[in-house]
Amino acid sequence: MLKQFSAVDPLSADALVGQYYTSRVFPLLLMSLAFMVASSLLPHLIKDWEAGRRDLAMQKINRAVKLTAVGFTVGAAMLLLAAPLIFSWAFGGKYDTGLKVLPGTLVYCIWFSMLFFANRYLLCAENARAGRIAFAVGLAANLGLNYFLAPRFGLAGVVFATGTANAVALAVTYGISWRVGMQWDRGIVFASLLPLALCLGGWQAFVVSMLACFVGWRGGWLFAETEKQALSEMLHTLVQRARSLDECVQRKSKGKGKMLRKKQRSLTSRLDRGPLRTMFVISSMPVGGAETLLLNLIRHFDRECITPEL
Repeated sequence: MLKQFSAVDPLSADALVGQYYTSRVFPLLLMSLAFMVASSLLPHLIKDWEAGRRDLAMQKINRAVKLTAVGFTVGAAMLLLAAPLIFSWAFGGKYDTGLKVLPGTLVYCIWFSMLFFANRYLLCAENARAGRIAFAVGLAANLGLNYFLAPRFGLAGVVFATGTANAVALAVTYGISWRVGMQWDRGIVFASLLPLALCLGGWQAFVVSMLACFVGWRGGWLFAETEKQALSEMLHTLVQRARSLDECVQRKSKGKGKMLRKKQRSLTSRLDRGPLRTMFVISSMPVGGAETLLLNLIRHFDRECITPEL
């Protein structure tokens, strides 16, 4: 979009593209994480759907969308605190323009991540073709807005156009899913607006996003009481599993220590009986490099421990 629609020379357009890609490094990591989790969640949703527990599947989708909004917004707010140091130290201070548009790229990447989870309902309902409408509308909005905004506002216009297009695609996905039976709760609206707090940038974005999450949690705008209870049970289960895993690792480490001592005693007793005689069979030397590698390895054996035979 920058190269086609921005009213600058090709060299300056390439520089803007580099600034834009730099601002998308960390937001794309969030999108990759969301895509991975959404893909892992889909089989569980399909299992509930096919078993007739469609209400449970819809509750999971609602919860996943809202948790994505909250978790990614909080993480992005903390990233904005460290962004000046990252761009000045790791990137050598060469991408200040990318730093300025970083809040916008974070916002639209969070919306697109939420779209991954919202689209799961259409897949469960075997209506994936309807999901294409949302992407088509978002693409048309992106092209149209870039055509008008890129020549006038440059990189900032491109980021605004992409953010608006992703918001439109997310809203269309909500509408299509609702038309085919999805029941969105009121917390979805609050969660969808929550990433906009990042536009403030810096400490302001962090404070406002934290305050919004707290108010949304206490006021019931994000999660209902049943969802809060389910999340508490989920957190308790995760803590119990982490403790069990730690205990298992400690037991295994102790068992490995005992096995190591046994192996050391066994090796000592074997050394007392003399070197271990080991036979190797090579069928044909001209076949490949593995035979040559084996011969080179045999040459470096400690003959007091191993006596190789060919």
